[in-house]
Amino acid sequence: MRCFVAVKIPTALARRVSGLSDEFEEIMHFRRVKAENMHITLFFFGEQRETVVEDIKKVMDNVTLSPFEILFDGVGFFGSRNSPKVVFLKGHSDYLRQVHRHMKNEFDKLGISFDEKPFRIHLTLLRVKKLYDKDAFLDKINKVNKFFQKERVEFDAIHLIKSSLTSKGPVYETLYNKKA
Repeated sequence: MRCFVAVKIPTALARRVSGLSDEFEEIMHFRRVKAENMHITLFFFGEQRETVVEDIKKVMDNVTLSPFEILFDGVGFFGSRNSPKVVFLKGHSDYLRQVHRHMKNEFDKLGISFDEKPFRIHLTLLRVKKLYDKDAFLDKINKVNKFFQKERVEFDAIHLIKSSLTSKGPVYETLYNKKA
C-alpha cells in the first residue's frame, strides 16, 4: 500500500489557507489541494508491504510525542521562478524537526526506505500545471507574503495515512494515530 506519515491540518485552518490559491488564478493553471487533504508530510514511503507498515507503526509508537506548535509565516514555492511546481505555506517547528530526525534514525536502523528529500516543513496549497505570466508570479508571492498574518498552530498527533490515487485525485485513509 502507498503510505506516508504526516501532521493533519485542522479543518478551520485548511479552509482558510486554501483560499490563498485564488490569488494565483489569473497567472497560472493549477490543481488546488482540497482542504480535507491538507497535511504536512514527515515521511513518504510509497508502496510498502503490510509487514513494513506494521514496522512503521512500531516506530511511531516509540516516539515520545508532546504537543507542539508550527509557525506558518508566508508562502513559498518549489521549482524555479520561471517554472514553479508547487506553491506552499511555509512552516517552522524545531520540535517537529527533532521528531523527524528521531524517526528517520529509527527507519534507517530498520531498513525502511522513504523519500530522502530534505525535510522542509510546508503545507502544499497547489500544484502548478502551467504558468502564464512568469513576471507576475514573484510579484504575487511577494504581495501575498506582505499581507500574510503569521499564525502559530498547536498540534498533538502524527498520522500514518494510506494514499490511493484516483482520476479525481488522491483519497486518504488514516491507518494509525500517535497522540501526544
